[in-house]
Amino acid sequence: MSTSHCPILLINLASSRGRLQRCAEQLTRCGLSFERIEAVDGRKLHQEDLEEVHPTGTPGYFMPLKSTEIGCYLSHVRALQRMIELDLDHALIMEDDFELGPNFAERLGHVVAALGENHDQVRLEGEFGHYLLERKLPNGDCLVRYQHPLTRALAILWTRRGARKFLQVAHPIRRPVDVQFKHWWEGDLQISYVLPELVRVHEPSASLSTIGKRKAKGLVTRLRRLHYCLQFSLLSHLRQLPRLGLGRMARQRFRALPPPQRKGLILPS
Repeated sequence: MSTSHCPILLINLASSRGRLQRCAEQLTRCGLSFERIEAVDGRKLHQEDLEEVHPTGTPGYFMPLKSTEIGCYLSHVRALQRMIELDLDHALIMEDDFELGPNFAERLGHVVAALGENHDQVRLEGEFGHYLLERKLPNGDCLVRYQHPLTRALAILWTRRGARKFLQVAHPIRRPVDVQFKHWWEGDLQISYVLPELVRVHEPSASLSTIGKRKAKGLVTRLRRLHYCLQFSLLSHLRQLPRLGLGRMARQRFRALPPPQRKGLILPS
């Protein structure tokens, strides 16, 4: 299954040459080419620039965003804009801390061939405990949907329709980009996943991330986080109901990962 018709856009900071080399070596071994998208370094943005895209007091999240989170968000927007500029039907947008799984190119080809009108994003990374089977691919992989999309932005196969949908609601920035994708109803995004996952995060690279971990410090921030999580859960269920119906939502709660999946579950944040 050829993947020559699947453009790959790799987001990479100018200062992260080691990451770029490691990613390039992996993709080259698979016979894949890519275009580098220079990431926006949020640490170098002036305060007025940050304020323009993420005004102080913008609702939608439980804590102010760090400049590095804003830079990451703008990097994904830049990649999507490049995809539209090139008039691509679909493109794989990757961050530079991935680890490719076995037979990546062949498996990616099957996913690309299965893209349909009901796809906006297909995530290549992320496994959760319960799912809805969308379809089984010829190689045995599955396209599935989760009730709550996971907090992931490592490797996303976008369709042109999905890219345009997201760009229409991308500003102002309200949340980190991976969290924003979880709020699929704000852009009416149709999000699917591949099981087993095609890529995983490269832990040594992730541990050196310039973004850092999100920690809710202080009682007020913790209470805000609790309020945000409860509100998100309620809105997510209410928005899913018309899309799935009560029967499918009930079945989704009890359908476990098939045997090939790893035992450890990745929980959404």
